[in-house]
Amino acid sequence: YSKKLYLNGVQITGTLVIPDGVVGIGSCAFSHCNWLTEVKIPESARRIGEYAFQGCKCLKSVSMPMCMTSIGNSAFSGCESLLSMTIPSGVSVVEGHVFSFCSSLESVSIPEGVSNIENSAFAYCKNLRSVSIPNGVVRIGHYAFQDCSGLISLSIPESVSEVNSGAFSGCENLGWVEIDPANTYLRVKRGKVVTSSGLLIHDCSLLVRVLSSQIRVNDPTILDVSYRIRSRKPTVKVCVLAFEDGVRSFAKVV
Repeated sequence: YSKKLYLNGVQITGTLVIPDGVVGIGSCAFSHCNWLTEVKIPESARRIGEYAFQGCKCLKSVSMPMCMTSIGNSAFSGCESLLSMTIPSGVSVVEGHVFSFCSSLESVSIPEGVSNIENSAFAYCKNLRSVSIPNGVVRIGHYAFQDCSGLISLSIPESVSEVNSGAFSGCENLGWVEIDPANTYLRVKRGKVVTSSGLLIHDCSLLVRVLSSQIRVNDPTILDVSYRIRSRKPTVKVCVLAFEDGVRSFAKVV
């Protein structure tokens, strides 16, 4: 891969400002440009090609217009220093592997216009702490959040009607799951989030929190549910689920 980049005869180091008028960034255009730390994409741009910035290990910041409509497969995969990402509101599909192996990524904002989160989109984002999936998302692909070991909270809206195998596999610290009470596809059964067909989505080994009393409707084996906070240091939130065969508690230190 090239270690130097020139724009209009000037060598680019650190920050790349793409000129206004550019409407698209081609596939693999800046792949493995390890000297890049910041990218500024102009308002004229509408698409980023697949693998465009893949493996830019020092890239920390990307600004792009909200009117952008497409970010290709694996476009930012392996950008190990990327800290946060706001996906433009014009994007309707979060493509496969697009942010996979972004190991420093701490936060991501997914717009309401997104309908699909494709396979391995955020896989191995080990510092991602919280994900709020907006209403309108219908499908969450295979291994979409695989091995996001730092993920501790997740909210799933009414609109989600397909969650594929391995979507949250390896999310060992995910213990706070909010499911919109109007969602008929997902349910909580004995501390596990499952689909209506019985596919295990996540074993909430720490804590399960489901909005309203939908938990009683979805799982007839649950007789009661209550929440309490133990006032001590560190604070512990406890969810107590009363099943037909006994009472089980799921606790989380906060």
